[in-house]
Amino acid sequence: MIVPQLFATRGGREILVAAHREWTESYWLADLDSCLQPTGFSLRRCDLGADTVERVAGGGVAGAVVITEHRWADTLSMLRVIRSINLELPCWLIADEPTGPVLQTALALRVNGVMCPPVTPVSLSLTLTRVLVGQVGTG
Repeated sequence: MIVPQLFATRGGREILVAAHREWTESYWLADLDSCLQPTGFSLRRCDLGADTVERVAGGGVAGAVVITEHRWADTLSMLRVIRSINLELPCWLIADEPTGPVLQTALALRVNGVMCPPVTPVSLSLTLTRVLVGQVGTG
């Protein structure tokens, strides 16, 4: 059984960053986490797949950022699974050169935004907090 408290940090204000295992932009994640610290949100890096599903199903997640590099089927499937678990969870997609059908599917899945690299930690943190602070509140 998944216990929501195991995944909650800073008062359940955790943002998942789900990416394929080989995605290793740790400096970018560290910069994003630093940008989010004043807001009270924290990051949790997880592999795209079962790890993401467990964490979303476990609760305590404020939002999810899904990152892909041309692996559309995996990514769109993950967004579908996230939506099947939690229709209201704010989600963002960071995607290299998304095609028209990929964008249409992402928007049909009600993602909050689609961004193409390079995405700066500052711009993403502003986008995340604009939506999340209104939903979760501050403090």
